[in-house]
Amino acid sequence: MTEFYTYLDVLNRLRDGETVRSAPREVLRAQPLPSRLALSLLPQAAMEPVKAWLRQTFGPRFLEDELAIALEATSSASPRLLPVEFERVEEDWKTGQRLRLRPTLMSGSVVVYNMPYEVAETDDLGDCPPVLTFHSFKGGMGRTTLALALAAAVHKVHRRVLFIDADFEAPGISSLLKHSMPKPRIAFADLLAIAATSSEIEANDAIETVAGRLADQEIDGLIVLPCTRDLGLPSVSPETLTLSGKRSPFFVGSLVARLGKRIGADLVIVDLRAGLSELVASLFLDPRLQHVLVTTLNGQAIDGTIMLLDRMREMASKWRAASSTQFDASLPTVIINQSPPGLTEAGFGQESALAAMAVFEEEIRLFLEQLRSSDQLTDAPENPFQEASITTSIVDADPTVTILPRDLRETQRSLIRTNLPDQMYSIFGSLVPLSAPSVLGQDRVLTDANQRRERLAEYARKSIFAESQPQADIYPTDSLVNLAERHQSAPPTVTVIGEKGSGKSYTFMSLALSKTWGTFTQKLGVGSLKQPRSSEALVLPVTPPQDLDRDAREAERKVTAETARALTGGMPLNDQLIADAVQRQLQRPDAGSAVVWRQFWLDMIAWRAGFTPGTPEAFGRFTEALLPGHAVVGIFDGIETLFSRLRSSEQEQAAVEALLRLVPDWLSQLPTKNVGCVIFIREDLARYSMVNNFKQFADRYSAFALRWNWAEASALALWIAQQSGSLPSTIAPESLASLDEEQRSQELVELWGWKMGPNTSREARSLEWTMSSLSDFNRSIKARDLVRFLAESASRSTPSDIYHDQRLLSPRAMRDAIGPCSRDRVFETGEENVDLKRIFRKIEGLVGSQRELPWSYERAHELIGSEDVRVLEDNGVLFRYEDEFFVPELYRSGLNLFYSGGARRKVVTLMRQAAGRGR
Repeated sequence: MTEFYTYLDVLNRLRDGETVRSAPREVLRAQPLPSRLALSLLPQAAMEPVKAWLRQTFGPRFLEDELAIALEATSSASPRLLPVEFERVEEDWKTGQRLRLRPTLMSGSVVVYNMPYEVAETDDLGDCPPVLTFHSFKGGMGRTTLALALAAAVHKVHRRVLFIDADFEAPGISSLLKHSMPKPRIAFADLLAIAATSSEIEANDAIETVAGRLADQEIDGLIVLPCTRDLGLPSVSPETLTLSGKRSPFFVGSLVARLGKRIGADLVIVDLRAGLSELVASLFLDPRLQHVLVTTLNGQAIDGTIMLLDRMREMASKWRAASSTQFDASLPTVIINQSPPGLTEAGFGQESALAAMAVFEEEIRLFLEQLRSSDQLTDAPENPFQEASITTSIVDADPTVTILPRDLRETQRSLIRTNLPDQMYSIFGSLVPLSAPSVLGQDRVLTDANQRRERLAEYARKSIFAESQPQADIYPTDSLVNLAERHQSAPPTVTVIGEKGSGKSYTFMSLALSKTWGTFTQKLGVGSLKQPRSSEALVLPVTPPQDLDRDAREAERKVTAETARALTGGMPLNDQLIADAVQRQLQRPDAGSAVVWRQFWLDMIAWRAGFTPGTPEAFGRFTEALLPGHAVVGIFDGIETLFSRLRSSEQEQAAVEALLRLVPDWLSQLPTKNVGCVIFIREDLARYSMVNNFKQFADRYSAFALRWNWAEASALALWIAQQSGSLPSTIAPESLASLDEEQRSQELVELWGWKMGPNTSREARSLEWTMSSLSDFNRSIKARDLVRFLAESASRSTPSDIYHDQRLLSPRAMRDAIGPCSRDRVFETGEENVDLKRIFRKIEGLVGSQRELPWSYERAHELIGSEDVRVLEDNGVLFRYEDEFFVPELYRSGLNLFYSGGARRKVVTLMRQAAGRGR
């Protein structure tokens, strides 16, 4: 028995499916109110069919004499009636009473039966890329993970994906962007807001504005449009545009499809909010788009998915009756996700899966039957879903994606290592046809092993210091790719932080020798969306490193002179005059003002471009004098040689802080966007200059920081070997970052073998041994140390070495190379960190058994001192395991330390123990 307490219970009965289907043609709509039930009837409606329908719907609760619906009595037993009022519409009701069809997942307070709907003219999206929405009734179904897996699969076949995060209440992709894209330039909310306020019916201005800024939001082939720029709620939501009287209620679908077409995407993926939210209705109920419903075998999830299918069925029926436009659309694909392994085979869970699939297929059968049965007019428009059939797919659970990284790029790499992308491509691959795989350039590789070792040693040795051998080639690390991807529509305005040996000067020279920003980004494999203006920006070295050798210095000066001639026709301020200008500025009474220094650095850009060198307030006139279409990126390095007292001088701190913080901020606000900057700075110098808020500053530019992890270092080793012609280019080095350690080891077998001995021995794997030997106990590795190691190992490998015929670098040569690498690392670390330099000198002064490792707890504190022990631990130069202290191989030899009895410490085991501390 059904209870009717209020008018809301009456409303629920009136919109029941059976009630809707049995409504006589005389009834147009019903609206239950707290005080009455209003029924709209045809002008000449006969009353008997209407009353018969009410008797059938409410049974004895319909009191025909009183024309009322009896509600449940209250505690006082007084009768409670909801009067029924009949309202006949005017004779011309067909012209004035048509309802505007609007996508909605909410039932509303009015139930429409036989009143006609109208649909505003809606675009045919045939020339746009497919738009695929991902939706689920509940959160936690794996919807976003599957959407990302499909995006990864599409990128794998060399196609581009526009990924839109439309989940405003619990954004997934937008949260993953925090590291690599902390401040996106444009968001889905901006697209909606610009379109809502546009005077153009098609809102082409909104599409152009968003497309121009999306050039800076591409990550590994995935063009990302987050929900909002700050993860807040939008001012204009998708449902707002469905209420517009001047546009189709399905305008949002047209908007995202045309945006995908504008930027050259092959597929548009939209991640929707879970549940029955009006935030998703305009996209989820658009029959021109393709839809994915993600569920699990959870009973509530299945029931909710059926409810969503019912809403879609209802919308399709109304669309069919109202629209004069035909679309080749498909029914949704239902994915049963997170299924136990072996579900498709006989065994546990198979019965549940088959039952769920049968339920979904029955829903679609009813869907189609309802639409066919309503097809009464021969000239009625074709049902957009008529010829479609449902696809129900099962996706196996993968424990490796239960916990994904917090960064989007790392998440994509984690997914690539699973079978999820392949499973998703098997379902949706037809939407994005396979393209021919790109063929890697086949460099000439010498066949003689000794010649290959010589080439590797020569190339690596030249690459150790950019100051001694300028090279335009550069390996595309994540940080550099981030830098390029984020700055395609306008010149960059950033500070790049890195430790000594991380590749700052190398990157500076590669950027300088590229001559234009676009050439540099192309070297990194970053494409552009229709050649944005920033690609034409000229590179201008402003403060080059002071220790460049003759060849490098000449190359830098040539680029600077060419850029100055192209921009102003003048001669740049030379290096000595730069240093003199800095010293004069330091002597001024206002040398402690960061604002004054900001103007100085801006003027320095103008002076180096040949614009009135040495004159104050030159920058403003310089930007005005730049010809239309001209842009420049000023690059800075060598700050440590200009400011030798940065640790103690407030004036020097103000100068460097102004350069690092204020100059990029100022340039980013230039309306003309014709001057940018890339400032390379050692991390310790940045700390000294930022007396306050260094962490906030570092976080802002963390996506561009030059730091190397083991995966990137492995890829760099392969890249160096390929660039030298010592190994064939059969695999792209950057692809190693998406492999696990065992797979990376396999790809590097030809370089240094599988193990540091026979493959069947108990020796460590060569890859892990190399990374462990070149890292401190914080697992920090520097590019310079790795390149130096390759040079030393290649030059020391000889035909007389064991296993020399199985690899380029022999185990003996690799072990011998650690000594010189360690000595150089101790020296360079001391030059960068004065505290460590002092402690290193103390350790180097130890004699006899004092140099014998491991040190006991008491011995370490006795020899070095408690405070210095803490400093060494913080910097990864000392590690305590149980009651003993160890020093990493990267520093041990350079500090003249040894293990007792001359034993060779298992460096891999020690690094693993260090990596596991604190767990």
